Amino acid sequence: MTCRPCRVTYQGTRYAIDGAGNVAIAAVGDRDTQPIADATLAKAVRHEASKQRRNRNARERHQAMLDIGLVRVRGGLGGVYYE
Repeated sequence: MTCRPCRVTYQGTRYAIDGAGNVAIAAVGDRDTQPIADATLAKAVRHEASKQRRNRNARERHQAMLDIGLVRVRGGLGGVYYE
């Protein structure tokens, strides 16, 4: 399986992250990229992409649970769904 390059906007700038984790600034049309040399910025961009991916997956999982009639209960074991 190969990873698709993902694109994330971080602090108003669009970045592309390839399958190896290399971060580059995505130009208009996302065809031309300019690699960035700042390791701290690259780490922050990868973290932001991970956060957005995790939030999207949680949102989709929550919607799927609602679709089958389960509701989330406050307290308890944290994130437990019941009928």
